[in-house]
Amino acid sequence: MGRNAGGTYSLPAGNPVVTGTTITSSWANTTLSDLATEMTDSLSRSGKGGMLAGKQLSIDAGTVAAPGLVCGTDIASGIYRVGLNDIGLTINGVKVMEWTSAGPIASILQNTAANASFSLLGNRNAADAGADVVSNSTATRTAGNLHEFQNNTVAKLDVDFSGQLKWPSGPASTATTPSPSAVTAPTPNANWTATNGLGFWKDAMNIVRLRGGATPAGGAGATVFTVPAGFRPANSRIWLISQGISTTPAVLSVGAGGDFVMTVFVIGNGTVNFDTVSYLAEQ
Repeated sequence: MGRNAGGTYSLPAGNPVVTGTTITSSWANTTLSDLATEMTDSLSRSGKGGMLAGKQLSIDAGTVAAPGLVCGTDIASGIYRVGLNDIGLTINGVKVMEWTSAGPIASILQNTAANASFSLLGNRNAADAGADVVSNSTATRTAGNLHEFQNNTVAKLDVDFSGQLKWPSGPASTATTPSPSAVTAPTPNANWTATNGLGFWKDAMNIVRLRGGATPAGGAGATVFTVPAGFRPANSRIWLISQGISTTPAVLSVGAGGDFVMTVFVIGNGTVNFDTVSYLAEQ
């Protein structure tokens, strides 16, 4: 007769027998054949055979404290069903990993032990050119972040889809991806002459950098040139820079309005050099 859909076995017709019943070949052969069939259909505890092709192994759903699939006597660690299309891995009664059809969840990997660290370790040879840890997106991302680093749920550092860094908790200008800009050659103010490829640009970390220099002539005012919005600091920045062959440094500053102003320089001493100038773009 075999098992029903719930797995309960029932003896074939003619069972159970009562005292005094004659043992006939038809009864014995039918009953023993049925038992043999059902024993063959059972999994061996010693590893003989496995599930038939196309069949599923069903286990108890379990809980985070008592998972449905465990190893030996370690009954607090194993796999359990969190919910529909949601599977969890628990270690000593604590969920450490979870998979869901809806995608990643808040804590897919975690270490909740007191004062503990979570580590990802590779094992490549010292001279191997490959990566120890690889993080990959299955889609070709055109927006959003590939990684976000948080401090107690507060975003601190992001790696966006193009591989650039963002600083969500920093100045407003760094909260979105700063695109590296082309070098812009500014037009100096009257009686200033650009030299050595005078230019400015902004790198992927939102740092404005200058190159080249400018030479003052008679009548040159203090303001050399002005950078546009997006390349300006929130407050004044000041540098001591070289001018020609003079041993006395010139003084350069830039304010929130973007004007590069020379407050100490000498007409006739040669080019004022801007190669060492850099600052964070904040507005």
